[in-house]
Amino acid sequence: MKKFAIMAIATLMLFAGSAPAGAESFVQQHRVQLLKSSIVSVKAEVEKCQDYTNFSVCATDTLRGTGFFVTQDIIITNSHVIDPLPGSDVVGLSIQMPSKLGSGKLGMRYEVQLIAEDKERDLAMLQLKTKTLKVKPLTIGEEIAVDDTYLSVGFPGGLKYKATSGTVTEQNVDTYGTMPGMILQAYKALVKFSGYFDKGASGSPVLNEANEVVGVLALSGSGYGYAVNVNDLRDFVNKNLPGVEANAK
Repeated sequence: MKKFAIMAIATLMLFAGSAPAGAESFVQQHRVQLLKSSIVSVKAEVEKCQDYTNFSVCATDTLRGTGFFVTQDIIITNSHVIDPLPGSDVVGLSIQMPSKLGSGKLGMRYEVQLIAEDKERDLAMLQLKTKTLKVKPLTIGEEIAVDDTYLSVGFPGGLKYKATSGTVTEQNVDTYGTMPGMILQAYKALVKFSGYFDKGASGSPVLNEANEVVGVLALSGSGYGYAVNVNDLRDFVNKNLPGVEANAK
């Protein structure tokens, strides 16, 4: 009888010790699923034409990234996601939400228009051209602290829905001179995060444990990412969309 009791206690201790990791994984998966109504893939079609004496030659390209709803029809993303190189023009802007089939693939495409942009802060505001969709706008939270955990969900390359998590490692980072030729190289108020971000995840919201936006992913390297800080995001939203102030703490 004693042997059975000891084995039972040992078994309970084994499960008790492993529960937090499994529970944490389950909670994150649940959060990621809930965010499917808040986060979109952003696509910008651009065209560049070269004029010659009697004719012009035009070529098209596609820019992809991520965005997120702050109202039922307003989306935030990075400026560089929808802003082409000099000499090119945007000829089409659209978004796609995750497929309802749960495969991580994209669903229907909807046209959007650019209504505000801040290139210095690398932020852009888009508005749906079509009827309002059934979405869950995200709340803008407070500044996140060093060592706090985060979750970032987006569409790397504008394609598959994916989550990344880690911790905050630095605040108010100056990237000038460390990333020559990169977007935001002279920007001085970025938040640095640990984590591995796939190429094309720009515009993804960085979220705290309450699923509030605390940054906007702007660029990444090997094992880290940089995000536009939440104070600049809040200022941008309140300046260009006063009606959403109640949703921006």
